[in-house]
Amino acid sequence: MQNKPENIKKTYKHNTTLVISVSIFVGLLIFILIITSAGFLFLKYLDQQKTKSLSNAQKWQQTLSGLDDEPIVTVPSEEQDERKQNIGKIGQTISNEILDIQVSSIEKVSLKSSQPSKDSEFYKIDFSIKNNTDKDQKISTLNIIAKDSNDGEFSLVIPSQSDNQSVFEEEIALTPGQKKNNSIIYEINKNVKDIDFVFDDDANTKILIKLAK
Repeated sequence: MQNKPENIKKTYKHNTTLVISVSIFVGLLIFILIITSAGFLFLKYLDQQKTKSLSNAQKWQQTLSGLDDEPIVTVPSEEQDERKQNIGKIGQTISNEILDIQVSSIEKVSLKSSQPSKDSEFYKIDFSIKNNTDKDQKISTLNIIAKDSNDGEFSLVIPSQSDNQSVFEEEIALTPGQKKNNSIIYEINKNVKDIDFVFDDDANTKILIKLAK
């Protein structure tokens, strides 16, 4: 009769140990489920990002392939607050409501009067420009931009008479229907391969010509 309390104590201790063991086991199961769920969600997120990246790449590839046929018209969304633009490539005639533009060549040039910076080179872009309206038009160098894929603009270079380079310096005057051949020189970073040549005049549509060095 005197051993009963001791037996009860042992039974209580055994039950407590069992409850703790079961609790630890259940906790481990919950932890494993949480980790597994988190891993699944993370892999699903990575898959969605991969699909999104592939979709963007395919869209860009379609844009480039479209340049082989006809100029592309793009209409930016309202959030961009920009006009639409006609996109083409070298050799194509690209038009808007005012002008016809055709780039015939882009080539590296050297100038006697000045030297490019260490990481840059001078490139001359030859193009024709036509006034397709019934009014006189004046096109300023301020309306013509050469930039990289990150919208970084290149510096316009004005050669001296000793350079024997025929380029327009400030403005092109065109009578109705008149067409002129022109050249313009920019200082372009050596690492840049692709160039966006943009005509941004008073028309409702920009002209963008994609060039490659």
